[in-house]
Amino acid sequence: MTMRHADLRWRRGAAFLVAALACRAVSAQVTFEWATVGNPGNAPDTQVMNKVNGTQPGDGTSGYGSVGYTYRIATKNVTNSQYVEFLNKVDPNGSNSLLFITNMTDTVIGGVGPYPAYTGGIDRNTSAAVGSRYSVKAGQENFPVVHINWSRAARFVNWLANGQGSGGTESGVYDMSVFTGNSFATPPPRAAGATIFLPSENEWYKAAYYDPAKGGTGGYWQYGTRSDTAPASVAPPGTSNSANIGAGTTGASGGTVAATLATTGAALDKDLTYLTNVGAYASAQSSYGLFDLDGLVYNWTEASRENRSFAGQMLPIYRGGSWVYNDGAAGASFRNTGNGAGVNNSQYQYWGFRVAGLPDIVPTELTWYGDGVNPGGGGTWTTTGNNWFDGTLVRPWAPGARAIFSGTGGTVTLDPGVTANGGLQFTSSGY
Repeated sequence: MTMRHADLRWRRGAAFLVAALACRAVSAQVTFEWATVGNPGNAPDTQVMNKVNGTQPGDGTSGYGSVGYTYRIATKNVTNSQYVEFLNKVDPNGSNSLLFITNMTDTVIGGVGPYPAYTGGIDRNTSAAVGSRYSVKAGQENFPVVHINWSRAARFVNWLANGQGSGGTESGVYDMSVFTGNSFATPPPRAAGATIFLPSENEWYKAAYYDPAKGGTGGYWQYGTRSDTAPASVAPPGTSNSANIGAGTTGASGGTVAATLATTGAALDKDLTYLTNVGAYASAQSSYGLFDLDGLVYNWTEASRENRSFAGQMLPIYRGGSWVYNDGAAGASFRNTGNGAGVNNSQYQYWGFRVAGLPDIVPTELTWYGDGVNPGGGGTWTTTGNNWFDGTLVRPWAPGARAIFSGTGGTVTLDPGVTANGGLQFTSSGY
């Protein structure tokens, strides 16, 4: 039997495509342990936000926690290791001050220090190889990343949504251009169709405090340990109702600054580190399986509230609790604002974040649409481009799917990082 030259070229091209995929080096990917939050349409909580925020009373609002859809949220805070992976990919030269500040390495107060208690767990060495200038301090790989303002958290999410690697940080889920020349701009909304994001306030609140089994019909706990009693301030692993949260009061910030800290049971010593591994309190979880909700570090949400001192200025909302404060600044009735969402300095060692998203439904097969509109044709196969049809919509590539090449053939260029674990199927020639 004689093989036509066109068929021979097609088979060689297909074989080359398969070989290229098989030999592709895969870069490290940031992954998360997810909790699925179901029970859509749950009633909102009636708890009033009445805990003192420093010297100001709570804002008196209520009605949080109702979510009408199923979603997922990371069980743990973003860690130093995960944030360093992000930094080395998007800031290989180690020069981006929007993503990294020196307090993440050394915190000096009044010209004295550095003080480990107030310092993050990330080092920067601008003499190291490009792409490796950030590293994690020894033993702090699984500590939560701190000194995170709202915009750093949003840029990390944009990077995730853009496929990680060299993915962009300024758009995708949140339009960061709003902060150009105005660090106090209102935090931008979540883009329509986003599948990974910072949790909305209701998403965070539900995952933390709602329990579909409470009272037999569902209800809310006061704390994210399935308890109406404040978690004990003890060192990990603790009990099912414990956290890295302070105890007692020094009288500062409305009585919420702790007199003793969980890991030592003693007063603050600036020369000690008080952060602990995410998930270290292994039996202290919300009903959906989240850790460290009312302790360790506060979490940013997408919500904002007007600055009580400057009319019209909207400040981002954080929730939860932290290692440096007592339960007077934690729990379901505590709701507070940070600095301007884009303010780059004056960040704190008790601000961190976790991410949320929609349930990941992985397609079993995807059909190549080179121009994003029609089947077939040439184009670049990337991890983020909308070149694949799942039977309903055109979307980015899913590594576990089978790649189907149909329609008019063309030259398909592989972008670094692409993998095809489900194999390739050619239903037409010309590729």
